Amino acid sequence: MRIIGVSVIKNESDILETFVRHNLGYLDALVVLENKSSDKSRQILARLALEGLPLIILDDPEIAHKQSEKLTGLIKKVSAIYNPDWIIPLDADEFLNPDKGETMQSVLADLPEGSVGQMGWRTYVPTASDDPEQADIIKRIRNRRAVESPQYYKVIIPKSVFNEKPFIVDYGNHAVRFENGTYPLEHYILNTLRLAHFPLRSSEQILTKAFVSWLANLSYDDRTIDGWHKQSLYERFVKNIPLKSEELERAAINYAADKGVENSLVEDRVKQIASYELKYTDLMTFHPMASVASMSEDLAGRLREATAQNNEDPGQEYSGAKILSSVEHIEQQSLDVSPLRYLFDMFNPESALDVGFGGAGLDKFREWGATDVKAIGLIDVGGGVRGPDTPSVENVEPSFDLGRKFDLVICSELVNMIEPERGKALIKSLSRHAGKLIFFTASQPGQPGEANMNLQTPDYWIDEWAKEGYRPLVFQTLALRMLSNFSWLKHNSLLLAPEAVAGSLKAFDSFGLDELKRNNADPKEWSPQKPGVYETTLMGKQADETLAQQPDQVLAGTDRELKRILLKRAKVNFDLGNIEESVSDTSVALAITLKLREPLEESVVEFLNSQAKLAEERNDKKTISRIVSIMEKLRAAASEIAKKSS
Repeated sequence: MRIIGVSVIKNESDILETFVRHNLGYLDALVVLENKSSDKSRQILARLALEGLPLIILDDPEIAHKQSEKLTGLIKKVSAIYNPDWIIPLDADEFLNPDKGETMQSVLADLPEGSVGQMGWRTYVPTASDDPEQADIIKRIRNRRAVESPQYYKVIIPKSVFNEKPFIVDYGNHAVRFENGTYPLEHYILNTLRLAHFPLRSSEQILTKAFVSWLANLSYDDRTIDGWHKQSLYERFVKNIPLKSEELERAAINYAADKGVENSLVEDRVKQIASYELKYTDLMTFHPMASVASMSEDLAGRLREATAQNNEDPGQEYSGAKILSSVEHIEQQSLDVSPLRYLFDMFNPESALDVGFGGAGLDKFREWGATDVKAIGLIDVGGGVRGPDTPSVENVEPSFDLGRKFDLVICSELVNMIEPERGKALIKSLSRHAGKLIFFTASQPGQPGEANMNLQTPDYWIDEWAKEGYRPLVFQTLALRMLSNFSWLKHNSLLLAPEAVAGSLKAFDSFGLDELKRNNADPKEWSPQKPGVYETTLMGKQADETLAQQPDQVLAGTDRELKRILLKRAKVNFDLGNIEESVSDTSVALAITLKLREPLEESVVEFLNSQAKLAEERNDKKTISRIVSIMEKLRAAASEIAKKSS
């Protein structure tokens, strides 16, 4: 029986480490959608993932708290990849708590087939007698309400639901219904499993959370279901009135409870089966004003985007946008960040080699802290290996030898473009350079594309890698596929490691090779994607709209990221004296600026002038002419935008 938890979290640093460690004692894996926290929640999750826990982090930059939509999309992604028997949606303040002598397996075995399970809340209440030095929330807060009125329930979803008809998890995870709005599913109360609930834990936590949550709900929809309980606390935060210990206790007793119900406390410690010590208590501190500042920035950014979108004329084509066609390989370049971020979170590679794709993703590794990255391919954003000795995809020899090893070697969609025998030589070369991990993809039969000479299935490559002593890390490979936006990454990704590395990851033993081969055999859908940098995993309608219809307003963020990378590389090329490449990158970046209707940065225009001066010093008339043409198009486009604005 496989049980996977899913969660959407934001600003939960005081409880998050306990939440992950405790619940993984009952779950096979936990998938967390991190909603752009302003505290240290993201750092805590990253450190936990680096320990090798079966934890998957998805980054969600959207401010509005669309929990029902996001969680439903997340469940559909998890179920499609991992094929679990049960999925349990959990909030960060909720802890699985079976009765003494019960396990999750024994509890769920009693559930009638096809029924949605329901766990009753038991709300825990902070008191003045709690030990303030105890960081573990379920050890510190030991008392709960004697009566839950009303009794709220949270759902456990069986395979028979998420594998059959389209469904929606209601706001708050209290029920499951079909997309047509009906509730034909039987909801069965589990009397031997409770959900320990710690909604209010300290004055700073609850006031800050109320303030941020109230604004998030307002930015989404005024008609929130449970937003009512946040309003009064929001007003306390605004007036800078902290809660006294007795007020906090009273607020927790009355949290989401019927008015006028007399209640009392009973001591009832949460059952813990996982043995652990908290390691990241230094990251648990609350900074209320940081949360407020972050929320203000997000709201301002959303307002700017909304204003820009309202002013757009979708049918208008600016002359400057034509500059995009000047560098064909840039137009075709796309970057899916989420799978790369997962690799970094899980393994923290200090060194990385990209063979074939050209290193566009390595710029992200540098941002996250990698100190030693190298690329062989068409594009190198870092500039560290550009020069006459750097081979390109067209002339790389499969038997290359750089005389060293890297923590991570990446090779994407290259081996399929060379003859089978040369492909086997490339496999040996990649193995020769890999110190720990290999992230490998190759086009397979039925996949659209040109110039392919060696189309093989992922199962074929698994066998080839086995000859070199490498086997796939099944859980992590499936995670990469789940996180991917691009169809070729969803279907082709393999994360491989030598036996010594693979054998050390004991937490993933329950995910066997047969599951990866099952996923390999699933029907494939190959879809195009608009060139750009995709910072987050898209789900549901958002993915369909972005990857298929590709509206410019949705991809504005990816365009800005591509522009940043282009300008960085342009400056590297300029310093190296590669004036033609530098001008090409700058022109594309400027075209993106015009496309987004954003002001031309003075520093970029000055940079283009510096390029012109260098070209003039070299008497490079071709480059000078091109720069003049670019400047004329920029002026014309700027004039056109100014006329429309007036």
